[in-house]
Amino acid sequence: TRFHYFINVTLFIWFFIVIVSGIVESRYLLPFLGMAASEASFWEELHAVSGENLWFPVGLHLLLHWKWILKTTWRYLIPARVWSRRRATLH
Repeated sequence: TRFHYFINVTLFIWFFIVIVSGIVESRYLLPFLGMAASEASFWEELHAVSGENLWFPVGLHLLLHWKWILKTTWRYLIPARVWSRRRATLH
């Protein structure tokens, strides 16, 4: 649905921001690659805020797909004969 698409795009953008801001503020990776690390607190703040707020769309994504998560977990972790009996109750 469009809502699922919106959540997925939001997650992609949010993770991208967290990753890029983490790389830019890195004190180890950039100097290792021969680049100067940023001293600006903007990147640290962006990384912290976006990382802290990432939990809401991740939680919403998990909530929207919770039935699939349970069914898949049952299918791969529970023996086949137990799964076939349990599967009838999940539908």
